[in-house]
Amino acid sequence: MTELEKKLMKQIEHLTIQNEKQAKQIEQLINQLTNMNRRLFGTSSEKNP
Repeated sequence: MTELEKKLMKQIEHLTIQNEKQAKQIEQLINQLTNMNRRLFGTSSEKNP
């Protein structure tokens, strides 16, 4: 593998890890917003489409 390929592999790995962290954060935010909505409206959006 060339040096460029090694650098690119490292960058891809770094970006993949970042994406996974961001996905977890987004999931947590969605859960928080869902809980807030349930408190505000007393129901889940699934029950009232």
